[in-house]
Amino acid sequence: MSYSWDKFLRPISATDTNIQILDNTGVATHTINPYTILNVLIANNIVKVSLKSGKVVIIPFSTINEAKLALPRIKQMIDTLSKRTPFFVNNELKNYVYSTTDVFYYQEYADMAGNGTDAIKPGTLWFDSVLGFLYIYIYDPDSGFGWVGAAGEIGPMGATGSTGPIGPTGSQGTSGTTGTSGTSGTSGFDGTSGFDGTSGTSGTSGTTGTSGTSGTTGTSGTSGTSGTTGTSGTSGTTGTSGTSGTTGTSGTSGTTPTTDWSLSGSLTVSGTSSLNGHTILSEISEVINVTPGATASTVVYDFNTGAIWYHATASTNYTANFTNLPIDNNRVITVTIMISQGATPYIPTAVQIGGVASTVKWSGGTASGTANKLDIVGFTFVRAGSVWTQVLGQINYFG
Repeated sequence: MSYSWDKFLRPISATDTNIQILDNTGVATHTINPYTILNVLIANNIVKVSLKSGKVVIIPFSTINEAKLALPRIKQMIDTLSKRTPFFVNNELKNYVYSTTDVFYYQEYADMAGNGTDAIKPGTLWFDSVLGFLYIYIYDPDSGFGWVGAAGEIGPMGATGSTGPIGPTGSQGTSGTTGTSGTSGTSGFDGTSGFDGTSGTSGTSGTTGTSGTSGTTGTSGTSGTSGTTGTSGTSGTTGTSGTSGTTGTSGTSGTTPTTDWSLSGSLTVSGTSSLNGHTILSEISEVINVTPGATASTVVYDFNTGAIWYHATASTNYTANFTNLPIDNNRVITVTIMISQGATPYIPTAVQIGGVASTVKWSGGTASGTANKLDIVGFTFVRAGSVWTQVLGQINYFG
């Protein structure tokens, strides 16, 4: 079962004498006679109503705040029902109430004069619902019977006079606050032939409420580890500034070439020259590469340095490896090797093109050197279809 602070009490009518507790479904779960209630307390989210029979009515709410809102509502209803005058009370019922009831509710001090205080037993409690004071009936050897508050004063009773009410007890501190001290009780009323009542004794201070338990601090999240800082690269040395070049003179404008063009000076071409049509050369001078003797098992001939090579000596037959030959299709390339032979002649017996072996077709089917002569070894390379299709070789001697 669950209860809500704004609807757990059934509204009372003009003839109701009991308190009815309703759950959230509207079902009455408890019926309480207000005259049988000893006290009403809050414990966390629960309102507890203690009865004289020893029974405790438990009313649980969803939160402690709801319980705090419910407490004054049920106390107000208790006060309202306790103030009502019964429709019919006979002497037998009155004597029974005086003998069993420990809690009395009065509206005004004047009510005390005609309520038969002699029939009230010591230890009985009285709660003033108008001023909110709580009193206890005691017997004092010096001043007789009287009502004493937790913070009031005792007034002696005259022969027929009533004693003054005592001060209230200090209210219980909310959430650990200290209860306020009870106010002093008023002086006792003058008896018809008795002495004036003396001032009541000061009420004791209210009990200090216990402090609420502090919430535990949430666990801090773990900090992420910092990434490793990369090492700085070594700074390069600054290069020296280059010397500024002098500004060249502007060249003279060239003449637009005609269909026929003649050059009387020298022409140097460092790249590849392509000549289409009939070529006439009146004078030809070719570069010859003088290389060390043909003494290794493989001799490299770099075409970028020329197409003619000369060996002053030869001491072994070897493999001729020709590198950097142009690979244009439909071309024929011719190279020449000159070897000055000794008593035992040696020649290139195998050919490679860029390190790849190629079969040589020799003129006459065979090849050999001539002792003590100058052998001229010629190779012709034929390129077509992106492959070297033919390697032709021939040897002639002079001397």
